[in-house]
Amino acid sequence: QFQNCYLFVANDEDGSARDLDIQFTSMIQVSVFVTDLPLTILYNKLRDALLKLRGSAGPRSGSNDAFVDFFNDIVTRRLTREADILSRFSSLPNVNKAPYRVIVLRFERQYDTDDNRSWVLDKLKELFPYSNSTNYFDSIVCMAQSAEGEPDHVNLRPSKEADLKALCARTHSMCCVSSQTINWTMIRTEYLNASSVLPIALEMRTSPEQRVFPVEPYIMYLTIDMTYRAFEQLHGHSNYIYMLHPGIARLIRYDTAHNSNLALLMYLLNNCNYTKTAEVVGMHRNTVIYKLQKAEEIVDMDMDDPMLRQRLLWSCMVCEYCEKVLGIAPTTFPGYLVQ
Repeated sequence: QFQNCYLFVANDEDGSARDLDIQFTSMIQVSVFVTDLPLTILYNKLRDALLKLRGSAGPRSGSNDAFVDFFNDIVTRRLTREADILSRFSSLPNVNKAPYRVIVLRFERQYDTDDNRSWVLDKLKELFPYSNSTNYFDSIVCMAQSAEGEPDHVNLRPSKEADLKALCARTHSMCCVSSQTINWTMIRTEYLNASSVLPIALEMRTSPEQRVFPVEPYIMYLTIDMTYRAFEQLHGHSNYIYMLHPGIARLIRYDTAHNSNLALLMYLLNNCNYTKTAEVVGMHRNTVIYKLQKAEEIVDMDMDDPMLRQRLLWSCMVCEYCEKVLGIAPTTFPGYLVQ
């Protein structure tokens, strides 16, 4: 039994040795070895291997044994055919034919105790009577249904969301809630999406009090995360600025040289509305107009083009992801001055 396992990796991208902290509750074997693989590629390989290892490890105490076996077979791809999934699922307690959501809940490390987990599992039964929940390694996973289905396939009912927020605040935990679906073969995908979005959402959130995160508002950042990792694997480096619109690189150079804020992201997010943008960034409308005219001049393209606006918005979101999730300022990208 290991709480923290450290894999020491030499010869990573910056030439220094780093340690990779992987927290999980049970593992068959721990090896220390040397590799020259880029750290992110190695991490992705380890994550895939860990999913397979999970099929051999037992659940923590207090788990729903039938459900954890079912869910583990889903995640490890032992169970893939819809007919087999429905047959196994129908034998679980507290189920119906309504659409489902997958909720992934994790604790702040010092509060991840058996007592906290048991209390949360009991509370989830109250909040979602038609549900099955279990401890699943570093998380609690709940597959929640409702008697009549939710009216909104993206968001929980406000009363349910409020109860879930209170639960998370009390137990020092946070959770990610998938969209509602009736596709039974996508349980694994819904789980992986929610599980992957949660650490991203924690970095992107606007308030430390925010603890419940629907997947949908963060799915674009998950897409960026996936493309960033695929980019590293394909190109063998992490100079992601070459995926951005060239105009964004010029804007970064201008902002850095003049210590300015041209507010392009907020302008694009607010449907190119000067008044709304001014309210969001706390500037006078005329100041915003001047700054955005300067931004358009630097980009040197017509921002009335919807495809260009979409490309610029995505590029701005990539920069935001790099700063908040990866802790990498766009100005530190190799070659950003010479793109």
